[in-house]
Amino acid sequence: MTSSDISDNLTNDLLATLDSTETGSTDPASSDPVPPLAVTIDQADADYAPGETVGITATDVGDGGSLTFSVAHVSAGADGVLGTADDVLTYDLTGTGTPWVVTDGGAGDLDGTVNGKIQTSWYVNSDAANQAFVLTATDQADGRVATVNFTDAPPPPPDASGAAADLTVRNATTLAGFNVGDAKFQVYQVKTDFGQSSGTGTFDAFVQVQGPNNPPTEQGYNYDRGGTYGDVLSPQYNENTSAQHNKALLLSDIPIVIVDGVAYREFLLDSNEQNGSNGEFISLDSLQIYQETSGNLGMGHVPVSENTPYTPGSGFGVTGEHLVYNLDASGDVWVALNSSLSSGSGDSDIRVLIKDSEFLQDADHQYVYVYSAFGGQAGDWQTGSGFEEWGTNPNNLVTFGISGTKYLDANGDSQTTGDAGLGGVTIFIDKDNSGDLSADDLTTTTAANGTWSFTGLDATFDGLKVYEQLPGGYVQTLGQAGYTIDGLSGEDQSGMDFANFHDFSISGTKYEDLTGDGTSADDTAWSHDPVTIFIDDDNSGDFSAGDRSTTTDASGNWSIGGLTLADVGKNIYEVVPDGSEQTGTLVQTVGNPGSGGTDTGNDFTNFLDFSISGTKYEDLTGNGKTADDTAWSHDPVTIFIDDDNSGDLSAGDRSTTTGAGGAWSIGGLTLADVGKNIYEVVPDGSQQTGILVQTVDNPGSGGTDTGNDFTNFLPPAGQGLTPGFWKNHLDILTQELGEFHSGWNSNTSFETIFEFQNLSKIPGTPSIADALGAKGGGVNHLERSSAAAYLSAAVTAVPDGPGGKPELNFSFSAATSSNPAIIAILNQIDTNDDHTLQPGEVTAAVRDVLNDTNAPTSNFGLTGQPGINDIANAFDAMNNQTHPDASVFLI
Repeated sequence: MTSSDISDNLTNDLLATLDSTETGSTDPASSDPVPPLAVTIDQADADYAPGETVGITATDVGDGGSLTFSVAHVSAGADGVLGTADDVLTYDLTGTGTPWVVTDGGAGDLDGTVNGKIQTSWYVNSDAANQAFVLTATDQADGRVATVNFTDAPPPPPDASGAAADLTVRNATTLAGFNVGDAKFQVYQVKTDFGQSSGTGTFDAFVQVQGPNNPPTEQGYNYDRGGTYGDVLSPQYNENTSAQHNKALLLSDIPIVIVDGVAYREFLLDSNEQNGSNGEFISLDSLQIYQETSGNLGMGHVPVSENTPYTPGSGFGVTGEHLVYNLDASGDVWVALNSSLSSGSGDSDIRVLIKDSEFLQDADHQYVYVYSAFGGQAGDWQTGSGFEEWGTNPNNLVTFGISGTKYLDANGDSQTTGDAGLGGVTIFIDKDNSGDLSADDLTTTTAANGTWSFTGLDATFDGLKVYEQLPGGYVQTLGQAGYTIDGLSGEDQSGMDFANFHDFSISGTKYEDLTGDGTSADDTAWSHDPVTIFIDDDNSGDFSAGDRSTTTDASGNWSIGGLTLADVGKNIYEVVPDGSEQTGTLVQTVGNPGSGGTDTGNDFTNFLDFSISGTKYEDLTGNGKTADDTAWSHDPVTIFIDDDNSGDLSAGDRSTTTGAGGAWSIGGLTLADVGKNIYEVVPDGSQQTGILVQTVDNPGSGGTDTGNDFTNFLPPAGQGLTPGFWKNHLDILTQELGEFHSGWNSNTSFETIFEFQNLSKIPGTPSIADALGAKGGGVNHLERSSAAAYLSAAVTAVPDGPGGKPELNFSFSAATSSNPAIIAILNQIDTNDDHTLQPGEVTAAVRDVLNDTNAPTSNFGLTGQPGINDIANAFDAMNNQTHPDASVFLI
């Protein structure tokens, strides 16, 4: 019989049992049972390999009887697992399905004896590797049957426990897939799982990788072999040179699929290895996907200087390169694959899904490069016979269309019933998601009747918005938010309609309120800088980026156009000009003037800020403000408006200081300031005379309230003692110096008291008394004057006189010297600005002007700064102030 078309289902077949069995028979002429036929194999090996012979022995054969032998191939059913209910017997391998007959003691009986036992054999052919078989023996005389099973079993699969994803079997887990980074890896046969068990067009290869002589590892990336985008490029690694299978890949060529509500780009892999002896296993060791600005990157350019070689892990290194996915982004990982899961070349073993959100969608990144490497895990995981092939499923690139009509909304009711279509309007798909028409957006123009459409769209348009480019002089009443494209359904979408209403305007006038009494007949048109008027579109109460606005003209007039019914009731504000405040109506409201009309009379009035001013005088005689007062010539005086009504200068009070002639002013005042009190901060050492508090009056819009004057009387100047006084009263010197610093006296070193670090700055080692008697100018002059100044400052610093007050007032004022340079130097020496020289301020100035090491100040002693004589003269002015009698120094 022929066997090429024989196939038995094991569930209903006598040969279904995979253990050795014996089947007896009953002689129809007798009720006695006939001994069962038995068949065994020699089991010379645990498994038989191609080229070996299976030894077969049948017993309980009738003497001289004949048996028919047959071998069937046991194949796994749809579940791919042997030993389950869907296994089938097939006769597809060499030697299967071809029966042979052997007679006991005949030529085919290997023992050559008629003894009720038959010995024969079956040759294991080369295509039987790793397969399972069942042997059947049938007695030709009585129909008894016996079976036995044997295998040429495959070696155990390689260890995949270290893989980031084990895709070597097909089950629910591997079909669901594994997440490796931001990618999903799944067992996937496109011809089966896509719903096409046969036919073509489900696998479009864009790169094939296969090294010469089947190396253990292979790598490569897709490149423009056909020269579509420039030079015909050459392989850099193990890429095939076929232009059909190695080509530039556009982002639009990669289908989008939805898995669990997430949009992915779908990449298919056919690993295409040989089956058997674990040759079907292979490791995927690297997978890197880049987006580039060119479709002609790689090797083989003319000239070669334009070559852009690929570096695994680093890409091409060109401007604009975007790494979409790297298998090894978080460490060196690999994926275990099994080529036997698919139906052969042109079908996929797995698919890799990369989130569409990882891809850049702009026009500069439309080219996609896929680099992969295989076999790096060695052993059974290395590459073998076939090429590795990446591709896409073009049948997943579903296209659809969208359409609508553009209407002229005649009555502004947002309805289109009875409205006519509007032609010549631009409708666009917002590809860059900018909300505005951009260079990369898809556009069309409405026909004369307002209709429009786009066709040939695919899933890449999912979620994009469709807008109209608003014609000038119109506003939208329908379709303002645009329409969202449902690109996942693949269905045409219609009814994306837009409608427009002709705009209207608002207007008004800006006035100046001269008296601050609100809107009245004495107001005049605004004649100052233009004022911003705005519609409060975002209802924030303030002028914001999205608010529509205009500015007043030279006569204060303004208008805003382009309004629709949606604007009726919105608030209209002015941006209050700096230096003014609103009076009269503070907010206007958009009214409905009818289509194309103007809502008039939206007027605003403002009162300009005003100022106050006055003069600070010195009351020379202390008799209050009189004709003999002079402009204040001393340190500036602070004048303030008592905003918090505290009677003192506080953090929130507005203030200024007097100028050189005592004049002062404060601007930016409003009607709310009228009646507030104005004070001066009384200068130290002086007392107020005349008017102690002034009041803010209203001078009219933009005016000045003048004459807010203050007068002060200065007490007598400070006291000082000359070097001669101290030299002639060493007992007083010792008393006062000892009180200031315990242990110091007239013999204490000048350098010690002045804390010099460089002892060469003062000639010799003078005591403080010696310094008072130093003769001549220069440093000696400085020694003399500064010693006296230090002692006077020390006395002033220690309150030990009558009533616990110091015997001296070593302070200075404008009366100390008529030379302004002297006063300026004293102000520099007076580092704490208390108009009294302290001992430390005296020593700091002396060390500074002599450039002592680490001098504490740096106001003197350098080119262009006051020098030794200037400092000495300043100390002389202090020492020469009013001298108290020696009797004030009580022992």
